[in-house]
Amino acid sequence: MGHWDHVERLLLTREQAEAYRLPATEGKRGDPRWPAWAHRHGYDVENLVQWEVEGLDPGELRRLVLGAGTAYLDMRALEAVLAEERRQRAALQAFVDGWQNPDRRAPTIRQRGTGRRPPVPDTGWSGRCPGAWRSR
Repeated sequence: MGHWDHVERLLLTREQAEAYRLPATEGKRGDPRWPAWAHRHGYDVENLVQWEVEGLDPGELRRLVLGAGTAYLDMRALEAVLAEERRQRAALQAFVDGWQNPDRRAPTIRQRGTGRRPPVPDTGWSGRCPGAWRSR
């Protein structure tokens, strides 16, 4: 079946919505799930209400989602991906810093582990700018 044999929904509880003081908005009229949900959680079926997780601080939302998903994560693989992301961000920042400061030579970007520059298609671009990989 592939990588997604099981999908588990993550949601905020009523207590979390109240604790985070998320603003309530009118629910979607015609939602067939509303009556059963309202009865189960003690809401008035006639007054549809909902809370959007987008109202949370992005850092807190990330913390909640990662916390709920930790049991399903391969932490070594996640750390490897995050380390690669940090490396790429640092390389991009160094490139930008060199581009903005013409007195400082920008680093070249090389293929990891080979010491060689990646192949650059012939676009006809002169490459006469700080940090360029090649020039004509």
